[in-house]
Amino acid sequence: MKDNTGSSCTVERIDWVNGEAARLVILADITEDKEREAREQSQQERFQNTSRLIAMGEMASSPAHELNQPLTAINTYAAGLMRRLPEDMTLPRGVREAVQAIAEQARRAGQIVNSIRAFVKKHEPQLEHVDPSRVVLRAAGLAESLASKAGVQLQVQQQAADCLLDMDPVLIEQVLLNLMKNAIEAMQDGHTRRPCVRVSTAITPVNWRVEVADNGPGLAAAIKDNLFTPFYSTKVEGMGIGLNICRSIVEFHRGQFGVESVPGDGCVFWFTLPLAAGTALPPQLPSANA
Repeated sequence: MKDNTGSSCTVERIDWVNGEAARLVILADITEDKEREAREQSQQERFQNTSRLIAMGEMASSPAHELNQPLTAINTYAAGLMRRLPEDMTLPRGVREAVQAIAEQARRAGQIVNSIRAFVKKHEPQLEHVDPSRVVLRAAGLAESLASKAGVQLQVQQQAADCLLDMDPVLIEQVLLNLMKNAIEAMQDGHTRRPCVRVSTAITPVNWRVEVADNGPGLAAAIKDNLFTPFYSTKVEGMGIGLNICRSIVEFHRGQFGVESVPGDGCVFWFTLPLAAGTALPPQLPSANA
């Protein structure tokens, strides 16, 4: 018999020296045994989660490889169509722009697939000397249609100073897009009045910081504690790996990733990335809307 105090109690029936029946009670401290069992259980759970992540990575690698060919074909066909359209041909307004957009989006989709595939396979992401403000604007542009459809106001506010980072722009763009998408969906689920997502950046002498804030319901303590637990999700169709992947991408870039939230008072996801070596310290200028 065990109790919650870390003790084990065993009761045996014996004959006493005078022949009378008696009971022998043996108490043993099993605290170390319980701690060892807890460690073994925790290790087993981590092993299972790791195995599932590896399996998912292997499964994701195959379709990513197969997608490269049709995406390349779309880009090629669109580019060929643009070359075959005579400059003096009268077309409905927006046709040429649409064909160019098809080629550009196919190219970007191919970049995303290749970057995610390389990340899953633990290959080195393609680091470039990048102006991060452009990455923010591209991610916000992709999220704008989703925000508009959901009735969410999307604001972008960037510090008016130049800096360069060594980053894979496609991966960081995906981190930003995922955080904005999560914020929009959280406010939809919480039926937030006048929902708003604010993306802001700031530059310090050592790093670049991004915050994605919303005025939604915030995170309950139980949810916040499990937010980065693999396969934990509050969404019915969620897989519970999005934020883990975001954090892994940021940490690969030698950055930090975190969240601040008060239930009923919105949520702020943030991450920092170090400035590129040799980048001059930016002047402390006032913020400006981008």
